[in-house]
Amino acid sequence: SFREEAERAILLGVDYVVIHPGSARGACEADGIRTCAESIRFACRRLKLGKLRILLENTAGQGECIGHRFEHLRQIMDACPTIPLGVCFDTAHAFTAGYDFREEDGLAALMEKLKNTVGTRNVRAIHFNDSRVPYNSRVDRHWHIGEGHIGRAGFEAIESERPTSMFCVPAHLQRLFAQRDVSIAALAQREDIVRITAERY
Repeated sequence: SFREEAERAILLGVDYVVIHPGSARGACEADGIRTCAESIRFACRRLKLGKLRILLENTAGQGECIGHRFEHLRQIMDACPTIPLGVCFDTAHAFTAGYDFREEDGLAALMEKLKNTVGTRNVRAIHFNDSRVPYNSRVDRHWHIGEGHIGRAGFEAIESERPTSMFCVPAHLQRLFAQRDVSIAALAQREDIVRITAERY
C-alpha cells in the first residue's frame, strides 16, 4: 500500500516517493480528484514525513485516469495543505495528454502552464521518456529517447529551455532494454543531449 511505501521511504531516508493520482473509476473528474486527496491525507495520518516529499506524477489520461491536466495536480496539492507534495513531470505522459513541446511555442506554453498551476519550483523530478504513441493519444506507452514521436529535437528543446528552478532536477530514463549494450547506447544519447544543451549556457 501507499502508506507502507511511505513508511519504508522514511526509514530509508529518501527524499521523494512518486505516485500516480489514480483513476476516477466511473466517477467524474472532480470526485476522482477529491478521493485522491482524501486518500493521501488518510494514508499519511500520524506519519512523521520529515524530509520526505510525495511527488504527484502527471499522467497520460488513459481510461479514467486523473492527473493528465496540471490543474488536477494543483487541486490535489491545495487539498493537502499539511502534506509536503510536489510534482514528477513525465515527458511522455505530458505529450500524449495534449502538451506538445516539440516546437518553441508549445514548449513556452507548457512552461507557462507549469508555472501557473503547480509551480516550477515544485517540480522535483523528471521522467525523461519518449512516446511510442502519437501526440494527444491519451495512451501511456514509453519509448526510447529520440526514437519515438517526441524525437531527439523535442528533448533537446526541453533540456535547453527548462527554467533555472528545474535545471538541476534529476531526470530519469524509464525505458529499459533487454540488451546491456543497447541500454548503454541509450544512456550515451541522453548524456549527449545534456552535453549539447549545457554548451548553450
